[in-house]
Amino acid sequence: MGEWLRVAVGDWLGLYLYLAVIAVGLAIAFSVMSVVGRFTVGQRDVLFAVGGGLAMWVMLYSMKELGSITPIAGARGIVGLLLQCAAGVAGGFCFALFKNRAIPSARKLET
Repeated sequence: MGEWLRVAVGDWLGLYLYLAVIAVGLAIAFSVMSVVGRFTVGQRDVLFAVGGGLAMWVMLYSMKELGSITPIAGARGIVGLLLQCAAGVAGGFCFALFKNRAIPSARKLET
């Protein structure tokens, strides 16, 4: 039981580190896409979705290149990598939806 608990705690701590890396990557990607969106015409939702997917790919590729292995076992194959990137796309799209809903209410408070 002690070995099982030690492994489970180690896995959870690793996931928190992965969460922090994802949060930093997405924050950078969404900031860049926000600036790009000011100079482009069209759906900003698509920009944030692309930014989320690219953030996940860059993060996973960087971890593989810097560490010589992919520390996220689910992303070692092409299907896992694509699914991780798809999660980034979904996260970017959700971010765009929440951001679009938050901006009108914030503007009402300013006036």
